[in-house]
Amino acid sequence: MPKGLIFGTILGMVNLLKDEYKKTKYVKEDKKDKDEAAAFPAAGEAAGANEQPIGKIDPKKYKDLEGITIPKLEMGFWFIKNQPVFYKIILSILFAIGLLTLPRFLWTFGYYVMFGMAQDRELAQALTDQSNDLHGIVMEQAAKDIVPLTLDKIKNDVGTYDILVKIKNPNPKHWGNFEYYFTNGTEKFGRADNFIYPGEEKYIVSPAISAEKLNANINFVVDKADWRRITAHEIADWAVYKADRFQVNVKAIEFTPSRATILSEKLNLNELSFTAENNSAFNYYECGFLALLYSQNDAVSASYVTVDNFMSGTEQNIAVTIPGNFGRVTDIDIFPNLDIYSADNFIRFDGGAGEER
Repeated sequence: MPKGLIFGTILGMVNLLKDEYKKTKYVKEDKKDKDEAAAFPAAGEAAGANEQPIGKIDPKKYKDLEGITIPKLEMGFWFIKNQPVFYKIILSILFAIGLLTLPRFLWTFGYYVMFGMAQDRELAQALTDQSNDLHGIVMEQAAKDIVPLTLDKIKNDVGTYDILVKIKNPNPKHWGNFEYYFTNGTEKFGRADNFIYPGEEKYIVSPAISAEKLNANINFVVDKADWRRITAHEIADWAVYKADRFQVNVKAIEFTPSRATILSEKLNLNELSFTAENNSAFNYYECGFLALLYSQNDAVSASYVTVDNFMSGTEQNIAVTIPGNFGRVTDIDIFPNLDIYSADNFIRFDGGAGEER
């Protein structure tokens, strides 16, 4: 016999038994209810007397197990019912706001059309003109080149020359560190570096240049210049700043010509001595001195000497031996060359972080 047929027969018998069980159960429950009604007829009548019509049920006493109460349902129904009213109220408020702001908008837009557009065009034109002048403004603020004023060649007894150049810084608010050299058209020589104060005129010397290099015209060339603009935030007043730090006094200048010295009888060795005082409150690692000897208004000698550790309130006696036969020396100039701007030239005290003594 096939397995499918056997399984179908068994399933049919199970379902038949279930139906018979249900019929038997319902018959028993119906009989039980009739017996209870016959046993208590008065209770049934009393229960019927207490029943209320459906229309008289109080819905407010209804409690839903899921938390939805009748007042909440009524509120939701009221909101849905009056939704068009809310829509009209919102539109009325927005219309009122637009009506109140419309005059202001019309006045502002009209003023811009009548006057603002012309003002915008003028402003754009002004910005364009300013952009065109920007290069000129930048060039006006930029530092100008060092100007050479004079160039002299001083011949030495040994056949060489000292080149003495007087230069000027045309910038009243720029300090400059620069490198320079000389050229005779085909050759560069005498390369060195120096510095210059704002608006300063000073001499620089290039010693012992061979005569072969001076056959043609000599030109002074500034190769590299590092300009530092003096701002009010950094230095409020350059004149006060300089007066406070550049207090070098040269005194006791004495020149002894070669014929009066005992150094040599034939080498024409002259002696120049002087005393330098540092009257400022600052100590310096280095201070240079350029000594120029004149004979009848002509420079006949240029010597440069450097002193180290130039301390505040001290004096240093300086002596320079100058070879050459100058004849009668009529005047002597000594120019201190002191860097008062670079922090590297200030000596700080061991006991503190300041620079002043």
